[in-house]
Amino acid sequence: GTAEEKAAAGGTDLELHFAQSALKRGSLIKGGNAGLLNQQQWAVITAYLDRYYESIAAFEQKDLSDLFADSASGWAAFNQMTWQYLIELRSMQKSDLRLAGYRYELYIQELEKKEDGTIAAAVIERSVQNFAQHPQINSEYPAVRHDFLLKEQNGKWVLGKHIQWDGVFWNMYREFRDKDLNQIENAEEVFRARKNALLQEMREGLALRAEQTQPVRAQQPDHGYDRDTALIYARRYVGVRNGRWPDFTGQGGNCQNYVSQCLLRGGIPADLEGEQTWSWTGSSNLQEGPEDTLSWINVKRFDEYARNNEGYGLAAQTDVDFTSGVPGDVLKMGSLSDWNHAVMITDVVKDGQGNVIDYIICSNTTDVRDFPASAYPLARQSVTKIYGWNDAPPAETGDAAKQ
Repeated sequence: GTAEEKAAAGGTDLELHFAQSALKRGSLIKGGNAGLLNQQQWAVITAYLDRYYESIAAFEQKDLSDLFADSASGWAAFNQMTWQYLIELRSMQKSDLRLAGYRYELYIQELEKKEDGTIAAAVIERSVQNFAQHPQINSEYPAVRHDFLLKEQNGKWVLGKHIQWDGVFWNMYREFRDKDLNQIENAEEVFRARKNALLQEMREGLALRAEQTQPVRAQQPDHGYDRDTALIYARRYVGVRNGRWPDFTGQGGNCQNYVSQCLLRGGIPADLEGEQTWSWTGSSNLQEGPEDTLSWINVKRFDEYARNNEGYGLAAQTDVDFTSGVPGDVLKMGSLSDWNHAVMITDVVKDGQGNVIDYIICSNTTDVRDFPASAYPLARQSVTKIYGWNDAPPAETGDAAKQ
């Protein structure tokens, strides 16, 4: 959807994989065009990001009002309340989503100096976050776009506005995207009400996950599923795209297209047999063709295929016990009313008693590598078990076989 498109805008050709080493908190500005902003202009940007990470690292919110212009009180309130939303969102999860470390790098993608002296800067952030629950895992965010408006006030550079195009900020912003945030009366209270509504939706989503207890059926498909190969592919194509396939990032999202590619790489064949089909020829056109089915690229249509397919093709089970996922399974996500995102499970997180409390996932749109699923701002999550595939319809027995 729109949030996912904007979250990955401008970053799909970048790849980042930091070395597996302990990360120290700090920032690094890179890129040949870094000199387009002077030291004071960079200072306000990095001050914003440093306080952001300090806040979500310890779940203790830092004040940012001094970083914004006097005329940008609405934007200051919006950003402050979005930080609070993220902190509260992460603190209600079973995993400890405070940060043990982080690192970010910034790249200027676009820069416009306006006639009134302000500067509009589109900055791409690459980051790694080490969550306290599993500090040995480098959770990578290859490309998040930030839109900063810089303005000079009393000889000092400050922010006229800021938004970053990820799911958390979009959840807060989408209700106000057609409004001037600085003209909203009682902006802090308005944004607080929006935050509280989103947190209530997450509470309801967490309750639904706890109620998801459908047992896993024992299945013996004709052919197995190469999970290791699927996971190699999943980690490889985060932040970059396989040129053999179209990228639908700007056309509703690439998440299911990516998941389908992972399953194909794991040995699940395309399926054009019977009523339930799953196939794509590589066309960049969203319309279905003779060998192109929307189940390949659409989350809800793939869910229908995985749930209902019989005979040839994928053998899977949807909406199973939420704690039953293993690496190589699929996790679908969405709001309380709609499924709109799919990711690959790459690892399982357990507490000290061995209970499954979270999943580590890889995703396209928004692109993340080895990121905790519980850190997503999507309220509903559900596991789809991938067993393998069948090469023929099951043999009929009993009365059906005699007819």
